[in-house]
Amino acid sequence: MVPRVFGVAGNTRKGRFMRTRLKLFVEQDEQPTANVADPGAAIELGKFARVIGDAVAWDRTWLQDFANEQIIVSQDLYEIIRMYEETRQIRA
Repeated sequence: MVPRVFGVAGNTRKGRFMRTRLKLFVEQDEQPTANVADPGAAIELGKFARVIGDAVAWDRTWLQDFANEQIIVSQDLYEIIRMYEETRQIRA
């Protein structure tokens, strides 16, 4: 990647030219590289459930933006969610 110069700032004071400061901004790749993991964030399930439940109840639009987003849960919680979902489908 070749760095690009996006701005140069000079300044004058009392008629004398001060040292020019060069700010260099390097463009970032839009796609994260495969070897860099998303750090994510941790949240308690109770808080997550309250916030998501409220957003569902109020039909918040932002839920649609994240509808296909994957979340990581512990294996035991995943098994409980899967079994709960299967039980609900059998009853329906």
